[in-house]
Amino acid sequence: MSRLQAFALSKPFNLILFNLLWAGSVIGRDSLLLLTIPVLAAYICYLVVGGAIKIHRLLMPAVLGITLDCAFTASGVYAFSEAPFFIPIWLITLWFAFATTLPLSLTYLGRNRLLAAICGAFLLPFNYAVGERLGAVEFAEPYFLSVLLIGLVWLIALPLLFELAGQNA
Repeated sequence: MSRLQAFALSKPFNLILFNLLWAGSVIGRDSLLLLTIPVLAAYICYLVVGGAIKIHRLLMPAVLGITLDCAFTASGVYAFSEAPFFIPIWLITLWFAFATTLPLSLTYLGRNRLLAAICGAFLLPFNYAVGERLGAVEFAEPYFLSVLLIGLVWLIALPLLFELAGQNA
């Protein structure tokens, strides 16, 4: 494996790329889709065609995350002003970006089911709250109840994402 290949598959590169895609998706939203989608698509193609990751290890977690966000939106836990019936494209893009972190940069978290559950309960609601503060999403009132519900769902769902990604969480 060349140095460039090793770098592209490294945990730091994956984490940095995810955070850049997160910023582009959450802060730039629709205005940066023409940048975020091609970058993510090229990266996923590189990972899959290069044999680093099997496509189902990305698709299954992304589909679960998208499904949960659709369920939260349909039930009124939160809403997206630019997507009144479904979740926005930028959020779908973000789920595929996050799916790349499960078998690459977040493997340490996936090895411990309890730690993954705790992170799901606290870090994912925090991440949604940051998105809310940036104007990407609006939570239903009472705010605390929305955040609590998100935390309870992700307490179970984050370890499941690692399972779907092929991690033995």
